[in-house]
Amino acid sequence: MTKATDKKLFEEITTKVYFSGQPETATTTTLSLPKPLVNKVEGPFNEKDELLEEMIEGESYIFKATQFEESLLNPIKYIHWAEQLDDGEITDLENKKGENPYIDDKENVCYKYKAKKAKQIRIFAYVIKPLNKVSVQVPIVTFPIYVVRYSIPGLSANKADDIANDMTFGKGTIEESKLVSELVKKYVNDYKEKGSDIVDNHIATFGKASSIYTIADDSEDILEISTDSSVRKEEGVSLGGTLDVELEENKFLDKEEWPDEKLFKEMRTLADSWADDDKEMTAVFNAMVDKFKKNEGGIFTHSTLTDRVSKHASFLRYCAQMEQYIIRELKNKTLKDFEDKKIYLKTDADQRHLKKGKNVSLTPMLKEYNDRNNGLALCIHDFWAVEVVISEFKTTEKGIELTYKVTLWDNFGLNAKDLEKGAYGFTVRWYDGFDAWFVLQHFRGYRPFLTKVEISKSLNPQL
Repeated sequence: MTKATDKKLFEEITTKVYFSGQPETATTTTLSLPKPLVNKVEGPFNEKDELLEEMIEGESYIFKATQFEESLLNPIKYIHWAEQLDDGEITDLENKKGENPYIDDKENVCYKYKAKKAKQIRIFAYVIKPLNKVSVQVPIVTFPIYVVRYSIPGLSANKADDIANDMTFGKGTIEESKLVSELVKKYVNDYKEKGSDIVDNHIATFGKASSIYTIADDSEDILEISTDSSVRKEEGVSLGGTLDVELEENKFLDKEEWPDEKLFKEMRTLADSWADDDKEMTAVFNAMVDKFKKNEGGIFTHSTLTDRVSKHASFLRYCAQMEQYIIRELKNKTLKDFEDKKIYLKTDADQRHLKKGKNVSLTPMLKEYNDRNNGLALCIHDFWAVEVVISEFKTTEKGIELTYKVTLWDNFGLNAKDLEKGAYGFTVRWYDGFDAWFVLQHFRGYRPFLTKVEISKSLNPQL
């Protein structure tokens, strides 16, 4: 690519003139002929000669110079094509003689152009110099295209302004971190702009997530919410009170009787009840416990977990809803208009919009009765956040071909409310492994982590 520069207005043609047809009278003269200036550019067109409103990054389109100043010269020889990406420099496009540009059956000078990554691109056809009035500016669709984003991985569900309580950890004391709010703001802004791909860049933020739990002064076996208003609070619990959660007879809090290694062993027994004889899912849970034991935080992925989720009835229902939504919207909208960058949170208004407006579930729910025994409820149970994007898109003669990617996030951690919950008629507090997990996280300082499941699916609708 070279910078577009001004060209000459006239073409000088040298010829011989004969007087009375006699060769000996020949004289050489130079004629200055005006070049065929371009008056109008149109596009982009697809291969069906349909005029489009936008271009998709990586797809090819046709632009046409359709009106010219009157001239004796052939337009295709003198027309230059140029591009401007966003507000950048105007640069000439490559000419391939006899191939691109070319003349169509209506005598238009056409240029086949492959869209590049930008917010918008301006295409010029010119003879002397590029002019905005003889150009076409087109918005560019770049990928990924956001379809649905619900909640932000690891942050509070209602406001996304703090770290989720089940992602906190500590050693039974409240330690305020003044850095947390600023780190969370940076994380939220980055996630809004770039989505799931940047979560790994902000893992250090969760290392500042001081636990909200401490032991009440009047009883060593009751967990109390901090009354310090400067630190995070348990959602739905009044400050100054106590949660209805007790570690029976001070169980697991005694470090001498229950050293960390013994608590981890107790935690692993959960697989005996919640994964039955499923060796693959037992291995997944043990891998998660291993990561928890390393006290490194971060992100956990596992091929077996991804495979089980991809075949789960709830996930398949979720994808069916998503595909119906995508097809329905793309029938009437361009990709630019279709994209929804909003991050929906766990508020009544947002949930109502997703369920009623888009007619999709908030997240896939791993709450079939069998999930209580196959390890999925133990390893994930419910997803905290979900992001659906269109990652690839191209038009075909039959319609479109697209790939959409579903990224699911869960928090591998507990808060006190988790110990109060009942699941499928069973109270998790009946299982000592959950108590051991809670103590390791909130009284021994082991960091929870994010679980990530990423699944891509193809869709080929005929719109």
